[in-house]
Amino acid sequence: MRIFLLNAALTAALISPAYADDLESLLSGEKTSGTTAAAAREQSFLVDTIRSLQDSRPTPEQNVFFRQLEAAAWDKALIQFQPAFGNTSFAMTPNGRALLGLLQFKSGLTTTGLETLFSTSEPKKVHFHLLSLFREAATENHLAWRIATLSWNESWTEIFGLGLELKARSGQVHHKQNLEELKAMALRAPTQSPERALVDWNLALAYSLNDQADQAAKIMAALQKNKLSPVSEDLLNLTAARLLYQNGYFDAAVKYYGKIKKGSDYWLDAQEESAWAYIRKGEAQNALAVTETLVNPIFKGQVGAESYFLRALSQLKICDYPGVVKSLQAFSPQFKVRSETLKKLSEDASTPAVLKVMTDLRTKTVKWEDLGADSQKLPRMMTRDRRLVELSRIQGDIEREAQVAETLYATSLGQTGLQASFETLKQQLMTRAQTAKSATLSHVQKMAKTEVEEISRILAKMHIVEAEVIQQTALADKLAKAKGDGGFVKVGTTGSAAKDVLRFPADPKEVWFDEVGNYQVNVQKACQVKR
Repeated sequence: MRIFLLNAALTAALISPAYADDLESLLSGEKTSGTTAAAAREQSFLVDTIRSLQDSRPTPEQNVFFRQLEAAAWDKALIQFQPAFGNTSFAMTPNGRALLGLLQFKSGLTTTGLETLFSTSEPKKVHFHLLSLFREAATENHLAWRIATLSWNESWTEIFGLGLELKARSGQVHHKQNLEELKAMALRAPTQSPERALVDWNLALAYSLNDQADQAAKIMAALQKNKLSPVSEDLLNLTAARLLYQNGYFDAAVKYYGKIKKGSDYWLDAQEESAWAYIRKGEAQNALAVTETLVNPIFKGQVGAESYFLRALSQLKICDYPGVVKSLQAFSPQFKVRSETLKKLSEDASTPAVLKVMTDLRTKTVKWEDLGADSQKLPRMMTRDRRLVELSRIQGDIEREAQVAETLYATSLGQTGLQASFETLKQQLMTRAQTAKSATLSHVQKMAKTEVEEISRILAKMHIVEAEVIQQTALADKLAKAKGDGGFVKVGTTGSAAKDVLRFPADPKEVWFDEVGNYQVNVQKACQVKR
């Protein structure tokens, strides 16, 4: 009878943790603290839920699991999951997979946990409390949603909501340029919602990439008035300007380029592209004024070779031949060494400078000026490349998860003995982390190669400008000799002035940022013919 009563008391304490103090405290006659009791009550419903899904009385290994789960010792409960349920049918049920996924997620294996949850083909059979805990932990902004390979269906949308589905999938769909799928998403998303704004943005990009600028423009116009837009005002203005430029609306394009603030990451891009718009408008003097800013030494390394070509071309168009020669001479020292450095980087990107930036990008925004001397060893767009930032953060999170798996494997040796599943998981995550690192370095190599190709392409164009200068000056000399003093002579005059200039007597050559971007060029006679 005494044995029966003891078994009954132990069973009651284990089965109903919500209504009993800690068993050890009961045996010692001590009271648990209010904080401990509250934490136990929070976990008790989860324990009761799992018990209710069992068809039989818990085994000793399962009782150990429940005690660890009640104490919110997620990593210990994860290690104990295999001894407790490994040989049961429960482990492969939707609830079993969801429980394992929750334990993984809570233990730091976030991507693995999501993928485990989504591995079940019957999501509607997962207990509502397990799903509720997942929704609490895996918020819609969690990086794991961007990393995990998930198979969505309508059931998952009902569970996690349309907003999360759209956020997780819209970018992937855009990369495929799948207009039909994006349009279907737009119809499903509530109007005037952040989810609809995100889909509209990706839809506008997809329309643009598919040469449907009119459709893209309609969406862009609405996004510019939408306070829920997922992108900054500067990026919207830059995208609008590019749409206008591509379709020949150069005046309007210049207007939108001008809306981008100096402090924006997109300002230098906007300056260079607006210079091209001026060239297409036939206003070489305005393009020359813009390039005065772009070739300023304070932006060395931040602007590409095209800015120097733009300047030389603008000078050629207004017959400023000395200016053209000066621009040609400035090109080689600026880009020869850089081109050689980038060529090496395109072959092997695992340099200390690259690895440091990749590490920094995981946790903070890196500005070009933060790079110091390393800026000359890196692709110029590296700190502003959104894809690289995303890849760096994904790599960092997978490496973190691989470290968690390694720690769990080591802990499991002491807690339950060797578990091959943790060794396998550790190896899988280490392989995945290496793949992520390779993808990140490959992207840097691609950026370096693209810039080298750009420099080479611009160099060829600079040679054409050089040949044109030689031809035009030779022609002018011939005309002058043939006609004598009264002949036809090409005369070009340029003058540059700056408004809002801040200069100080101590250093008259010092350039302040208020001056940058405010240059003007007055061309009085340009390529006129003088009698």
